Amino acid sequence: QQQQQQQHIEKADASTPPPTTTLTSKKRLGGGKWAFFTYKGCSIELETISASKSKKTNATTTTKTPGGEGDGDDDDSDDEGEQSGEENDEGTKNDEQQAIEIAYISEETPMVSYLNVHGVLEAKRKKARDYWSSSDRDVVNIDDDDDEEKKRKRVDEDDAEDEDREKENDFRTASSRDAGPRVLIVGPSDVGKSSLSKILINYAARQGWSPLFIDLDLGQNAISVPGTVSAAPIDHPINPFEEGAHVNSEMPLSYFFGDVTVTENSKEHYKFLVEKIAEMMEARNSKNDHARHSGCIVNTMGWIEGLGLELILHAVKTLKIDTVLCLGQERLFQTLSKQFAKDAAALVQQQKKKKSNSDSKKAAAAAGGEEESPPPPVEILSLKKSGGVVERTTDFRRKTRDDRFREYFYGFDFISNPLSPVAQSAFFSSVSFYKVGGGPKAPTSALPIGQEASTDPMRVASVIPSMSLMNAIVAVSHGKTQSDLLTSNIAGFIHVVEVDMNAKRFTFLSPNPGQLPNTNLIVGNVKWFPEN
Repeated sequence: QQQQQQQHIEKADASTPPPTTTLTSKKRLGGGKWAFFTYKGCSIELETISASKSKKTNATTTTKTPGGEGDGDDDDSDDEGEQSGEENDEGTKNDEQQAIEIAYISEETPMVSYLNVHGVLEAKRKKARDYWSSSDRDVVNIDDDDDEEKKRKRVDEDDAEDEDREKENDFRTASSRDAGPRVLIVGPSDVGKSSLSKILINYAARQGWSPLFIDLDLGQNAISVPGTVSAAPIDHPINPFEEGAHVNSEMPLSYFFGDVTVTENSKEHYKFLVEKIAEMMEARNSKNDHARHSGCIVNTMGWIEGLGLELILHAVKTLKIDTVLCLGQERLFQTLSKQFAKDAAALVQQQKKKKSNSDSKKAAAAAGGEEESPPPPVEILSLKKSGGVVERTTDFRRKTRDDRFREYFYGFDFISNPLSPVAQSAFFSSVSFYKVGGGPKAPTSALPIGQEASTDPMRVASVIPSMSLMNAIVAVSHGKTQSDLLTSNIAGFIHVVEVDMNAKRFTFLSPNPGQLPNTNLIVGNVKWFPEN
């Protein structure tokens, strides 16, 4: 609308008023809790359908300030749209039996602060792009022969020094001036982390960027099914009416964790998968300048204490995050601020020791002749949650997970545009079942002196088929061998619907007909019990 008005102003006289452009989108909002965020001058018309469908009333709300917020039906979502917001799929009643309980315009909205955050991130992206454009011209005059000579000298160095230098170079590359913002969103459950992620992603996509969306939330993953950590490049705005609360990407990268929670025994596996996501992101950024300038946006779990806080700090370090958005809790903001300040001070002291070391000349030569400078400290911002966000019950969370499995096999809109999964059968001998983790690792205090634990939580063990496979969500891995399963991403998922131990075969639901892309299957603790 703003673009059309601007084009009209350029063509017409100054005295001619711009025409009023009407963009309408009629959607049926059934059985959910909704929030709508509009631009200045846009309006929302809500048509209430009574339970008997015999009476209809119209309610019109118009925002008068930029980033206005109009709430309807006990809002639950913070997401933003061109004229309306995004559904959070929180419906527990049938849409034919539910009417709008309340519709109002909120006087206090966090959308202005969210828009300001986008402005800061946009400035960082443009700065990275402009720096890359200017530095690219300077690199042309470098002598290629000298570069090759330096590379050969580095290869001849000691192996330990090579490894340390590689880590330092990777860190300098990620924190260099030609890298876009890397944002991590943290906060307790039900504060709008996923919605804020999509708001910032949509803003960036509309500006022509392609940020990488990384979802580390095992229970409510927006990219893949529950029980996974996933990443997907976003090059177009997410449409909530067509894709629901999830990201529809043609090139998702998913790793199967196999559970919706992390324990002390499985935390190493979770950290390893986060490190694999970071490794693939670095590989993408090294080959795609636009992707490097666009940066990434990371969504996390709502676990912020104890092990949850440990996983957050690990993600910050592994993904080389430079901006943390703390949503909805001051205590977490203060805890992370102190930790980041402590880490920055320790890093400065480490740099001073290296500088005063007698081998500083050798380190400078290995770094390409440039003196190392400490990376900038992690910037943390505190944001308020939307007043419309409501707490979700355990039963509702379980229902949304079941809905996610149903959407994977049958599609988001499985009434007007359904998918067609196929039921197939296979013998146990035609596939191989595996599971990551060999059970709990015994504490060192319980073992004899000098002996290490025999079980490894990272071990890939074969699984003997049994009735426990019933209703299991099984991941089809790209790994060709057992040793590759831990480091390989997932091709897709199947749902075991029947197990026949006498015939030694099982029946499964597959998204596509035909043979599975691989016979190596990974089993976890994730199960789906579909309703009739």
